[in-house]
Amino acid sequence: MEYLIFEVGIPLGVLLLLHFVIGKYPAPLPESKDRRREILEALVLWAILAIVFVIQVLLTPESALAAPTPKDTVTGLLVQLLPFVVIPLLYVLLVNKWTAKDLGFTMPRAPSVTIFALLVFGFFGALPLFFGPAREPIAVPFLLLALYQPSFTEEFFFRGIIQGKLERALGQNRAWFFSALLFGLLHIFTLIFVGGLDIVGGVFYLVQVTISGCIFGIIYMKTRSLLPSMVAHYLTSWRLGSILALIFS
Repeated sequence: MEYLIFEVGIPLGVLLLLHFVIGKYPAPLPESKDRRREILEALVLWAILAIVFVIQVLLTPESALAAPTPKDTVTGLLVQLLPFVVIPLLYVLLVNKWTAKDLGFTMPRAPSVTIFALLVFGFFGALPLFFGPAREPIAVPFLLLALYQPSFTEEFFFRGIIQGKLERALGQNRAWFFSALLFGLLHIFTLIFVGGLDIVGGVFYLVQVTISGCIFGIIYMKTRSLLPSMVAHYLTSWRLGSILALIFS
């Protein structure tokens, strides 16, 4: 019951507030002339990312998965750079003729959404420090790496690329939902191949991560900028608590 309240119920409440109350949706992106192709491109880019991730996990020794060295971490991030950033970026720039604005590299709109997102995710990001088990401060290099992966890479790929394509094909609400669902499905691979996730646990985890993806998607859509969703993504989970532990240790 506690899991359902804190991991599903409260995030769902935040999602509903963002969708119905906080801020307004901007004008939708222009509808694609070929909506089926737009959807197919989004799915192919996601499939490339999923395949690379699975191959990377299967080829990585168990010792490196359990306790990665700095070299393992850097190598993994460089491999993931291709499907997360390089391939989709080159495709939308060269084939779709997108601009920096299309990718979300703009100043945020809807300041109420930005402030709400930072307050909420900052609050939950700090909770583990005060109410969870004792946590050692995370080393500065790993805190800095988290700015890149997952904060930048996941927001750039799932919100800037996938959600942008789906909005042109499906409209706004279905775009943030289905991009969030793809976001959740990719995260399932982590626990299936690394943590031995069972079916029941997988369903709950999929729901949890998909709700988080919906929240990030609405933040991105209402602000039309990657910056608020990236910062919110960074602050959540253990990161803000780790930063505070580092400062006050």
